[in-house]
Amino acid sequence: MITPTLTSRSEFLTATGGHPFVTLHTSERLSAYQRENAWVWVSDGPWGPVTAGLGDGPTALELLAELQAAGLTEGRRLHAPRVPREAVLERFAAKYFGEWDQMWSTTPPAATKGEELVEWLPAEAAPDIDKLLDEALPDSSARPGSPGVRGWYGIREGDRLVAAAADYSGSLGMLAGIAVAPDHQGRGLGAAVTVAATRRLLAEFATVSLAVMSDNTRAIKLYERLGYTSSIARTSFNIA
Repeated sequence: MITPTLTSRSEFLTATGGHPFVTLHTSERLSAYQRENAWVWVSDGPWGPVTAGLGDGPTALELLAELQAAGLTEGRRLHAPRVPREAVLERFAAKYFGEWDQMWSTTPPAATKGEELVEWLPAEAAPDIDKLLDEALPDSSARPGSPGVRGWYGIREGDRLVAAAADYSGSLGMLAGIAVAPDHQGRGLGAAVTVAATRRLLAEFATVSLAVMSDNTRAIKLYERLGYTSSIARTSFNIA
């Protein structure tokens, strides 16, 4: 039988050096398992129950497989350190495979053109947000009313919402669903909404984080320019 190494969130944060990924993806309900230089844990994250790993990729993946075999994982999607697709398929009947980066910033960004246009959107803006996401980011898991969403930042041009970002903040600042209308891209609106939201969240939290698919090099370069210079590479997959 596999037993947790730690069940205290504060002790786990200490053991992992207060890592932002751990801070974001844990709650007081925690079971953390250590093997050599890797950790795997089951807890609650911004989107609900989470099973994730940190440290050495192959070791964490092996531990994830053992937890799944023991019926101890939670959630349909498991989150590992960056490992090859082939290594995942050797151990899991994975239905989805994604490589992404969790990025974070602790420094307020420089002022950016258009930042002053960003507003905190009222609840009544939900249909406008959905319409924008349908156009610009249809696969976004961040939607008005999604669990964990505190609200939305946005930019309007006349009556039309042309840029938006979701505030998923909890244990630290978190942005998601950053979207710009296709016919307004290339005008710096994505940078403006990201900068304004980051600045406001850094007044509340020591760290602000966001996630981006690893093959979206254009977005990664933008976020790095805006101060998101720390990151961790992740591999996520759905289990059958």
